[in-house]
Amino acid sequence: MFIENGNPVHDGDMMIKTIEDLEGLESPDPTKHGMFAQYLWFCQETRRIFDKYELSKLIPIEGCN
Repeated sequence: MFIENGNPVHDGDMMIKTIEDLEGLESPDPTKHGMFAQYLWFCQETRRIFDKYELSKLIPIEGCN
């Protein structure tokens, strides 16, 4: 489900319920798996707010992908 301008959330049952579920779990690497959804959402929302209040001309937005 997509909610425009919504914060990313986990939908469904959590995959990790115990400490044992963490065994062998690999942390996502942004260079290998792409950027994190929360980071991309933050960049998108920052840009939307800056454009709404015409701040893009006054304050530079810097991000990496």
